Amino acid sequence: MGVINYDKLFKTIDARKVKTRRAIFEAVVQCMKEKGYADISITELCNVARINRKTFYLHYKSVMDVLDDFELHIVQGLIDIFVERGVMTSERFDVYGQIMLMDELVNENKETFEIIFPLLKAGTFLRKCGTELGKLAFDIMNERPGCFEQTVYPFTFVFTICGIANCYLDWIDFGRQFPVTELAEICERTITRPLCEILVPGKE
Repeated sequence: MGVINYDKLFKTIDARKVKTRRAIFEAVVQCMKEKGYADISITELCNVARINRKTFYLHYKSVMDVLDDFELHIVQGLIDIFVERGVMTSERFDVYGQIMLMDELVNENKETFEIIFPLLKAGTFLRKCGTELGKLAFDIMNERPGCFEQTVYPFTFVFTICGIANCYLDWIDFGRQFPVTELAEICERTITRPLCEILVPGKE
């Protein structure tokens, strides 16, 4: 599993653009090893990615534009993994599984995650999560029409998953003071019971 979902690039743009954007994303990570994301310049990204400024501007308007797209691909990758692993479907929502899957992903990409963590905490990561999860919620409702409360389900779905993600990021930010399994159990006890009345689909 990767932190950045490069598959999204392959699905949407041609091979040359994929190569360039991947190089720019990798340059972001490389630059963030040495300085804060807010201090990265276009010149530095171009040098590390081995592209010229003209090529850069064919894809992005600014460094913040790059970081915005970078975060979005992380969000999309995470949601795709949640769906593939079955922690969020039209039939179930696994709070414990979401925490453990996030931790598995982080541990498999530990070096990269530690570098990009400040961006995820301070940037618009959770807002992007909310937007993408909203789309997923409507997709799930469309799979089983009439089984979900349309005014409640999308908001609850988004707030819950973003809340769990934020709990996990806070747990890391505060130094992982207790085992991740305990965090998962706390979230499950706190969230699962109320969700049963809202997120579990009704009878067809």
